[in-house]
Amino acid sequence: MPSDDRQSTDWIQNVLPTAESKPVCLNWPIWMAAIFFGATISGYYVYPEDLSFLSVSLLAAVPTTLILAGALGLNRKFTRRNKKLEIYQQRLLLAVRAGNVGIWDWPDVKKEDVWWGETMYRLLGYEKGEIKPTLEFYMSRVHEGHREPLKSHIQKILEGAKPTPFEYLVKTKGGAYRWFRTKGVVTSNLDNGVSRYTGILQDIHRKREAEEQLVLANKKLKAKTEEIEQMVYLVSHDLRSPLATILTIAQDALRMEADPNTPSEEKQELLTLLLKSGHRMNDFINDMLSLESVDEQCKKVDLVDTKTVLEELKESLKAQTESTDSSWVVDGEPHKLKINKHMLTQLMQNLLSNAMKYGCPHPSNRIEIGFLKNKERLQITVRDFGNGIPRDKCLEIFEPFKRFSDSGGGSGLGLTIVKKTAEAYDGKVWVSPAEGGGSRFVVEFPGSLEVA
Repeated sequence: MPSDDRQSTDWIQNVLPTAESKPVCLNWPIWMAAIFFGATISGYYVYPEDLSFLSVSLLAAVPTTLILAGALGLNRKFTRRNKKLEIYQQRLLLAVRAGNVGIWDWPDVKKEDVWWGETMYRLLGYEKGEIKPTLEFYMSRVHEGHREPLKSHIQKILEGAKPTPFEYLVKTKGGAYRWFRTKGVVTSNLDNGVSRYTGILQDIHRKREAEEQLVLANKKLKAKTEEIEQMVYLVSHDLRSPLATILTIAQDALRMEADPNTPSEEKQELLTLLLKSGHRMNDFINDMLSLESVDEQCKKVDLVDTKTVLEELKESLKAQTESTDSSWVVDGEPHKLKINKHMLTQLMQNLLSNAMKYGCPHPSNRIEIGFLKNKERLQITVRDFGNGIPRDKCLEIFEPFKRFSDSGGGSGLGLTIVKKTAEAYDGKVWVSPAEGGGSRFVVEFPGSLEVA
């Protein structure tokens, strides 16, 4: 029970460093026993501002008073310091948890053992204590392309370089690589000469992904801007030609209409030219619209059997096949794909139409169509036996409005549409001179597009 007799504790209040303590279990008879009989007694004091709770033992009267004063002052000092340290530790722990920051410590840089905080384990997918953290183990988890640069970075810091952050990939327990950033400082013990390296680890995977997506988006935007600028220039040039032809024919038609002696055959020929120019301009505009809508169209995916697409193309290109007296030879099993049917049809139509336009001077007039699988990649090939494309022009041929022959007409955008369609599905297209003459076009798609 607390004592109400304040006189019994006045003497001890006078020797305390401050008068803030409150006696909670001391009374007059106990103090008298200590003074007259030298008995051992205990008292408890509590400090309201920080709730320090002290225990004091007394052996005798006068000597004990002096000893007690020193003991209380020292105990109070350490109690306050420990309390502040505990508060700082709690604040640090809360900050670490809130920031999702792992703490690591390499207490002796000449040894392998390191210490990890609880969050450090969690960032890498482990439970605390599940593994023994060592420098060798950690380095084994660092991406092989970043391992040596990280070692070099650490070595520079140990040699006295200014501490700087370092970003790298680390394989987590689940096997996936994630981006982390680390930064540490070196401290040295002057007594034993041991260097200590301590720091933090932050998961920055989402940040790096966002940065990479931003870089990719900027590249696409730049490419799109350049493409638009080029298209504006080329469109103005290519539209001018058929438009000029139409205007000239219209003027001639007016002149012929004014002359009753103009033969009907000339009028017929003039109207035919007018119709061809109109068709050419219409095809050009349609191809322009198709090129512009490739990305959007390719997002709409169908389950497509290329065998069905090929049969439909045989029917729609029947007139061209007959006029060129060409034949189609199919090799391999047609694929079943998750792809936009309209875009795949347009892709194959452009390749087959070009093969018949430019590849049928050969006596056989044969067009070879192949369906192949190559290391989880799907290929559609179209080979003709024409004059072929010069090897140094095999990349340039896919650029807008590039033609190496005026005999076929067309808008000059067909192969550009083929290339853009393939790339929309993470595929690619190329052409090479075929053995024995002609050209061989290859469109390659990832195997993930195939329907099992």
